[in-house]
Amino acid sequence: LFTGMRLNEVLNLKWLDVDFNNPLINFVQVKTNKLMAIPINNYLAGALRQYKDSVADGISLFESRPITFKVVRECSAYFSKLFKGLSISGFTFHNLRHTFASLSCGLGADIVTVQSLLKVFT
Repeated sequence: LFTGMRLNEVLNLKWLDVDFNNPLINFVQVKTNKLMAIPINNYLAGALRQYKDSVADGISLFESRPITFKVVRECSAYFSKLFKGLSISGFTFHNLRHTFASLSCGLGADIVTVQSLLKVFT
């Protein structure tokens, strides 16, 4: 929700990708093989710090298995079920990307900036 990233990109994140000093997420995009830097806000940086203190795995943020289509599909189904359980029908993880764009514009970011942030993930 705070980055506009796709599920497979989030699942591939390693702790080395998170720069708490600059607050950025740095990673090599799978589709383009380009190094990307996504700014993160104070709330997300704080939540990630707290999460890091609670997990035993020191390498991957969320998924230690190799990220395959099957793993992405399983996680996508999990989120869809989670949203449905929260009475948010027809909502998927990918909708968080759309929500990121809408919230960014609603909070005053100009459309060109939002578009450039989302283009990182095309």
